[in-house]
Amino acid sequence: MQPRLTDEQILALVPRCQRGEPAAVEAIYDLYSDRLYRYLLTRLGDPDAAAELTTEVFVRMIQHIGSF
Repeated sequence: MQPRLTDEQILALVPRCQRGEPAAVEAIYDLYSDRLYRYLLTRLGDPDAAAELTTEVFVRMIQHIGSF
């Protein structure tokens, strides 16, 4: 089980991601990937599609993190 982060700690990850810190990107992925995958699996009903879309969301997040 991962430690719970405060809202302030989560918000502090964004500028770190913008600077290209891999640990910050990994932390955001660890925080949200399972929840996003489960949501997409419920909506799509297809594990492969849910996994692919989860990956796509995080790839786009990394590509566009500078606009946040």
